[in-house]
Amino acid sequence: MLVQDIMTPAPAIAQLSTSIREVLQIMRDYEARHLPIVDSDEVVGIISDRDLAFLHASPEVFAALSPEDIEEVLERPISSVLKTRFLVDQHVITIRADESVTVAIQLLIDNRISCLPVLTAGTHHIVGIITPVDILDAAMPLFAAYG
Repeated sequence: MLVQDIMTPAPAIAQLSTSIREVLQIMRDYEARHLPIVDSDEVVGIISDRDLAFLHASPEVFAALSPEDIEEVLERPISSVLKTRFLVDQHVITIRADESVTVAIQLLIDNRISCLPVLTAGTHHIVGIITPVDILDAAMPLFAAYG
């Protein structure tokens, strides 16, 4: 079975120029747990709900900021936090659509990550995203057959 057979196609994405506020809105609107960040169709980062949970669990991050400062931060482009690793992981592990699902599983396990952006084989454009939920959904009929 190939990644392209079970991936979530055409995931929500954000451009480097997208504001932090818009990134948060996209994640809410699409109920996305992971949001790839792209620059000229190349995946350059990813933000996850875990990154956002860190902020929520760490109110001291914003304690010294005024409401105006917080508004100013939210209007900054996501690229402003890309290089700091404050919110966005810039070391994105990806997989090609024509790779085996077993390769995807091994990458997820070995790197202790919860998603892989899926790229086309030739152009490296993002065409999907694969998560453990996609893999479990595809495996469900196999488990159901064994009771």
